[in-house]
Amino acid sequence: MSLRLRSTAFVSALVGLVSLANVALAQNSVVVVELFTSQGCSSCPPADEIFAELADRDDVIALGQHVHYWDYLGWKDKFAQESFATRQEYLNMNIPSKYRRVTPQMIFNGQSQLAGANASKIKQEIKKIGSQKALAEMQLTTKGNVISIDIKALKGRMKPSDIHLVHYIKEASVPIERGENSGRTVKYTNIVSSWETIGQWNGRGRQTWTYTLTKDQPFAVVVQAKDYGPVYVAQSND
Repeated sequence: MSLRLRSTAFVSALVGLVSLANVALAQNSVVVVELFTSQGCSSCPPADEIFAELADRDDVIALGQHVHYWDYLGWKDKFAQESFATRQEYLNMNIPSKYRRVTPQMIFNGQSQLAGANASKIKQEIKKIGSQKALAEMQLTTKGNVISIDIKALKGRMKPSDIHLVHYIKEASVPIERGENSGRTVKYTNIVSSWETIGQWNGRGRQTWTYTLTKDQPFAVVVQAKDYGPVYVAQSND
């Protein structure tokens, strides 16, 4: 089956325990790539494979969000959350996109999108977004289950931003028993299990926050302009 598209009306609608030695994580220039995928979508596995390769890159933070709106085809995606479909809709409202809901779809730093599984175009988009001058820097320091988040503006004043804490599962292989992918076992990578807003940054100067984790999973901190704007800076502990 070709690319799966679904348009809908606009939707208006962390905690974690990590056992780590004391470590300071220096900020790198990375691109946040969000993949919206579904176990019920037959055109998604090629994108899932490309996404797995992206997750191994040092210049990418890959965050896979499973959506629920293809569950009616006969297979319920066990990783899907309605909030991910809502996030996808909001992002597509704010970037050059003709979509509200489409799978597979990758969104790059909240600025641009590609639907489908064209590896060459995806790599070109990462290169383009990654070449932009950094507007902010971040340092994460982890001590036991407490993280310290230090954010600094590098140029002028950013828009007020949300600080997101995103936990994810590194990898899982799923035997799919019904629906369009029936009989296939698909490997999924960096599967988002929770996406929470844990603070706000005014976009100026330098600020530091601390947060206590209660989930033993890898995580990323994503600083994104409010109302689903561009991602200014992000970092993973993985």
